[in-house]
Amino acid sequence: MITEKKKASFHLIKKYKDLPVQIKAAFWFIVCNFMVKGIVFISTPLFTRILSTEDYGIVAVFNSYQQVILIFATFELSLGAYTKGYIKYDGRTKEFTTNLIIIGNIITFLCWLPFILIKDYFLKLTGVDTLCLLLMFVLFLVQPSYQCWMYRERYNYKYELVVIMTLLSATVTTFVPLYFVAFVSNSAKTKVAVTLICGVLFSVPFYISSLVSGGMVRERKFFLDNLRFCLTFQTPLVVHSLSFLILGQSDRMMISEMVGRSEAAIYSVSYSLAVVVSIFQSSINQVFQPYRYQKMQEGDDTAIRNTTNSLLILFAGMIINFILIAPETIGILFPKYYYDAIWVIPPVSVGIFFIFLYSIFVDVESFYEKTKYVMYASIVCAVTNIFLNYVGIKSFGYIACAYTTLISYILFAVMHYTFMKRTCRECGIDKKYFDIKRITAISSLVTIFGVGLAFLYPYIALRYVIFAIVIIVIFIKKNEIKKLISIRKEN
Repeated sequence: MITEKKKASFHLIKKYKDLPVQIKAAFWFIVCNFMVKGIVFISTPLFTRILSTEDYGIVAVFNSYQQVILIFATFELSLGAYTKGYIKYDGRTKEFTTNLIIIGNIITFLCWLPFILIKDYFLKLTGVDTLCLLLMFVLFLVQPSYQCWMYRERYNYKYELVVIMTLLSATVTTFVPLYFVAFVSNSAKTKVAVTLICGVLFSVPFYISSLVSGGMVRERKFFLDNLRFCLTFQTPLVVHSLSFLILGQSDRMMISEMVGRSEAAIYSVSYSLAVVVSIFQSSINQVFQPYRYQKMQEGDDTAIRNTTNSLLILFAGMIINFILIAPETIGILFPKYYYDAIWVIPPVSVGIFFIFLYSIFVDVESFYEKTKYVMYASIVCAVTNIFLNYVGIKSFGYIACAYTTLISYILFAVMHYTFMKRTCRECGIDKKYFDIKRITAISSLVTIFGVGLAFLYPYIALRYVIFAIVIIVIFIKKNEIKKLISIRKEN
């Protein structure tokens, strides 16, 4: 028996070693993503038990504002322009990296100047102090160099060190602040400041290395060319990023201002819990996106259509079961004063379904290089979400924000389906990539059933009967799930 086990182990190891480096890299990046999200998921209940709802609300609101300011203060050059410029300036990548870091630093400094004037207002708005504001901008100076290094390693399929550093960064920036909050000072300012300090210290070596390796602006003409490229390429993407971030964060900001920080904390807990569903959403899409691209290249719209229907049904089942057990999950993980977060879970979870749906349509737009539509949809949906949030909070309270955000994501999916159809017409593509009738039916059922489950929260027995039925249905459909996995392996 031991010999057979050893043989099986050696066989698995050999099969793994024989895999192409691209497959290994993709596998470990997905595993890493799960582990990072897991660290966040594990730490959230710990922070909520140590910090008061007021303090946890301050942390949540500050994080929301930080993500918005980051877009302006860094232009996200390391996430957009660098990925394109690294190929565009092949042969001079070290100089380009240094120039991009310097350009980003200039943008960060220019963004810092107005904050000197509105500092007091920002501190009052977020509840943090001057040290936190200063550390935030220092992080904006040095962190892009770490992100550039990560992209270079991924581009060359050097996944081992990237995975190690990603997990190390997530561990340090999560558990060091947890230690200080638990044993030094259980306040929001401590949590924010220590997290920022950890991020800065982690990024500084990469920042110094980037500046030293490429030299300090060796050629003025090349620097100006890099500057022109970065601003031209990145500006439309900044508009998209800002709009999409507002769509995802405006609810918490508005709840904090219009209702209170404690309510913002309760609302944020539901999003922290829903990260479990979002992990599956992002991972499933990462795995099947190359498959869709390959089938579009081959013109096989039937395969895309069938696979999409099966994936949506599978993901809908995951969401329904997650919603069914949400009350007990929140009761176990979080203090009792966060229990109202259960009413936010259903619409937030269904919203993730529509994020998954619209990302499938976006793949078609991206394949045919019509990314301008992504920006248009983001702007419309962000403005719509802010308006609906305001009306919803005024009329029904802060929980209404979860439903208004769901409506915005539904609009997002509808707009991207429309843009996807327009893309196909503009490119002369006569293919039926998606069965819109089937998609509409699945989407309608998951929305009605998912949101309606909130009415069953008082009835534990009935919920778990439905939970068991969904599991049985998935088990019955296991052959279709295996077929999906086999399709992915073959491609």
